[in-house]
Amino acid sequence: MSLQLGGVVAVLYYSTKMFANIGITYPGAVYASMGVSVVKLCMNMCSMYTIERWGRRIPELIGTGGQAIMTALLTVFLSFPAYEWAQILSVLFTVLFIAFNTFGPATITFMISPELFQENARASGVSMSFVAQYMANTIIGFSFPSLRIVLGQ
Repeated sequence: MSLQLGGVVAVLYYSTKMFANIGITYPGAVYASMGVSVVKLCMNMCSMYTIERWGRRIPELIGTGGQAIMTALLTVFLSFPAYEWAQILSVLFTVLFIAFNTFGPATITFMISPELFQENARASGVSMSFVAQYMANTIIGFSFPSLRIVLGQ
């Protein structure tokens, strides 16, 4: 659930609209969203290698620390949507937010799930944890637009 509540699902589902809302033209917003997805794919491949070599703690700390810094920077630069440099930095920090998430918390969540259950309950336990993850994705995905309206954005 921490992945969903951390904002990653909303970024992945609604990044094109979010980029368009800060003034990036429509084709540019689509390309920026595609960049987010490409970075996520590349970071998944990098994280598979580094987690096996470094263990889980270092990537988790780097990932969550990087996410916190990128969130703070996004908060600052999204306050200046009229400036082109702020729009570019907002896209960059969004991409880096996804990169840090994918490097640490996202990958570790799916790697650690099988380790939490004993062998005789592993298949059922992992299946239930993945069902919970994707149900939370669905709930966040459907509720995000309503949440934006309630918050006045």
